[in-house]
Amino acid sequence: MAAVLGASAIILGVTASAATARADIIHMKDGSRVEGRVLDDAGAEIILEVNAAVTLRIPKTDVARVERMPTPREDFEARLAATEKWDVKALEALAHFCQDAGLDAEQRRVWEHILAADPDHAQARVGLDYRKDGDRWVTEEEWRSARGQVRYKGKWMLAEEAEWRAGEAKARKRVERLVKDMRNRRGKGWEAAEAELAGTADPHAEPALIEAIVHRDEEVRLAVVDAHGGGSAAPGSKRAVAALVATSLVDPEPGIRDAAAQAAAKVGREIAMPLLLEALYDDASSKRARAAHAVGRLGDIEAVPYLIDALYGVKRRRVREMQEEFVEAPTAVTGRPRRYGVVDTPSGYRVRRVVDGFKNFYIFNEPALTALRHLTEQDFHYSKEDWFRWWEEREHEREEGDGPDDSLPRDPRRDPESGSKAPGGAPGR
Repeated sequence: MAAVLGASAIILGVTASAATARADIIHMKDGSRVEGRVLDDAGAEIILEVNAAVTLRIPKTDVARVERMPTPREDFEARLAATEKWDVKALEALAHFCQDAGLDAEQRRVWEHILAADPDHAQARVGLDYRKDGDRWVTEEEWRSARGQVRYKGKWMLAEEAEWRAGEAKARKRVERLVKDMRNRRGKGWEAAEAELAGTADPHAEPALIEAIVHRDEEVRLAVVDAHGGGSAAPGSKRAVAALVATSLVDPEPGIRDAAAQAAAKVGREIAMPLLLEALYDDASSKRARAAHAVGRLGDIEAVPYLIDALYGVKRRRVREMQEEFVEAPTAVTGRPRRYGVVDTPSGYRVRRVVDGFKNFYIFNEPALTALRHLTEQDFHYSKEDWFRWWEEREHEREEGDGPDDSLPRDPRRDPESGSKAPGGAPGR
């Protein structure tokens, strides 16, 4: 806490000022003194900033004198006036003083004085943003321009990148305008905006379309999906295809999910299919089902082993069951009162107990079965064993011919001996 100067120094409160770079000294009539930075002394009080947190009001009637210290900028001007402009060593010391005091603009003035005295002074050249290009010094702009760079929104980049970013900014404004027009729903204006958005074929619009694919309006989302499928996303664009795949899995509207899956396959099938196959093993059953539906719609026969493995999952859950135990007791009397859970019979009695245990529950993926039926024209219901047996026989026949199409990675879980069968055989529906 700041020292209290009798009853006359009043703390004004916390300020946001930075720590002072100099200290004025106020000598009090009682012989004490306080240091800080005088902010104002025009009135009957002197306002003194002691530090970044405390400011004092000191009545002038309690002050003997004020010892003012020069500001760093005032100190710099005095030092510069006393320095010979040809004295490079002295100017270097002044430049270091500016750096310590945070006087960036004044330091550049010193570097300019040094260059006037010594045009090849390396430190001054660097301080003024020059670069060495071969045997000569050039400005930053000259150095970058010679390498095909331009300044775009305060940053240096290749001219092609700057042109692309400018195109993206222009396309973003256009997409945002069309989305806004669709949201306003103004008759023919809305229809025209929908058609224009769905027909967007500008690759620069991809980032804006990716953001708009999760719009709350389903008609806007569908138009955006159509725009992606229409070629706005360059072939092989992982961001766009991943956004379409995600939409095919989570969008609440079935029509939009189907359109997104088809668009993803159209502009990047080699990217979309592995993402959909991975989603077959998602923790969320809704995503597994939608992924199976999308894979079936894409019609790739090599996805069959993945769909077989996704037919059902097994979850082990804690259950509470009633168990009954029979105890022989020939002398038991029927109708004799027993405690709860005990039932008499002529030859003994049965005891019922509640037992905690675990049980396997099968979670079936009906879209996976539908997709398998569609792709193979076979139907083995939910029997993974039968499905895998058929698939292995088919692959064996293909290998004897032209060989299988290995465009998709093999799933290590496709082997029925690796645990894909349910205990006691594949379960029925």
